[in-house]
Amino acid sequence: MDVAVFLAACQSEMALLDSLQHTLQQEQQAILRLDALLIDELADIKLQQLQQLSAVRAQRLGLQQAAGIDQTDSWLPWLQQATPEVQQRWQALEVAMMRLKALNDINAALADERMQFASAVIEKLRNSMQGVDGYGRHGTLSSALTGSRRLGSA
Repeated sequence: MDVAVFLAACQSEMALLDSLQHTLQQEQQAILRLDALLIDELADIKLQQLQQLSAVRAQRLGLQQAAGIDQTDSWLPWLQQATPEVQQRWQALEVAMMRLKALNDINAALADERMQFASAVIEKLRNSMQGVDGYGRHGTLSSALTGSRRLGSA
């Protein structure tokens, strides 16, 4: 395998992982602020980044496959014999991927927690609104229907 090409592919993948990390950090802040518009915008950005990452990863895997080291039993021995630069770059990729997975898991948990909170608030508001009479046709407060009138007493 051409090590320089492999390192360049790893560098490209690392740059995309760094960009995705930044997006996930922004997403976390948007979740904490309940900023639905920003969350939606970041979801589109994240999708594009994941598509780019998938393409770069496929190129790297293609290099590994062409060299016959695309399986764990062939990859690990090759990596152990590779230059320190290759080993460090690979380790950096693995660490970055673990960090992104953890950040994404935290964001998912936060989003779920915030969604439950928002749902509880909405339910509380709905329940409290049931006791409010509201306004009538002429802008006056409506009177609640009471059961004090008897049938036929009009």
